[in-house]
Amino acid sequence: MPSTSWALNPRAVTGSVPLARYVIGLMLEHEKFEENPDFDPHHKGIVSFAECTPEQQAELIAQDPDYGEMICSCEEVTKAEILQAIHNPLGVSTMTGIKYRTRAMMGGCQGGFCQMKIEHFIEQELGTEPENVRYSRQGSWVLTGNMREGGELSDGTERRCGLSAAAQVLPQRWSCKAGHPQHDHSGARGDAGRHPAPVHP
Repeated sequence: MPSTSWALNPRAVTGSVPLARYVIGLMLEHEKFEENPDFDPHHKGIVSFAECTPEQQAELIAQDPDYGEMICSCEEVTKAEILQAIHNPLGVSTMTGIKYRTRAMMGGCQGGFCQMKIEHFIEQELGTEPENVRYSRQGSWVLTGNMREGGELSDGTERRCGLSAAAQVLPQRWSCKAGHPQHDHSGARGDAGRHPAPVHP
């Protein structure tokens, strides 16, 4: 097959389907494919908590308590939506990958309050080492190192990877009544113990 390179960006997504069909046509000239009978072409997508009615929000929380934990308060993006983005069929392992799928980090604070929580979800869910979490493209590392090494937090908890007390002991707490999350600021930002790298999207 001829060597052809393609570059896609978010603005070119509308052309991805005909492009895929064209590539399949080129490949069929060289080998025969068998249709997978178990393939499901329908993708449900991520349910946006912010776009639901209060009744729908309450139902979502009842089905999945992670919908009751708000991660991005600016855009009202919940933990459930972040986890769905990370584990979607195509796979997401970068901060911008989650941003484009959920709108987290797109609000007024531009991720100032939620980006380190999302970074930690990538670590936990994918088993990624902190120094290997990327913001977007190759080389755009989110963290450059620890601001503090070792030691214990005020309650005796061992400090991990430079995480702050807020990130380990006082996670942001939310309560939901009739589907409406109510913010409790006692959790603080959760990024005081980590040193974000200067990156450009």
